[in-house]
Amino acid sequence: MAAIAGQLAGGLLVSANIAGTSWRPIFLINVPLGILVLLASRAVALVAKSRSSHPTRVDLPGTVRFSLRP
Repeated sequence: MAAIAGQLAGGLLVSANIAGTSWRPIFLINVPLGILVLLASRAVALVAKSRSSHPTRVDLPGTVRFSLRP
């Protein structure tokens, strides 16, 4: 859904041609989105943390094999 919404929003910003800036406003959308993500992350910080007593480790061999795939 986010990929579709991003394409539509980018197309609308480009076709709007705000102040004759053509495609440049697509980068300005990052400012309000960044603020929203920052506020959302602060809200998540209020949730109680829970950690596993047996955390899993990084699967290093699997990570290497995955990164070497063609």
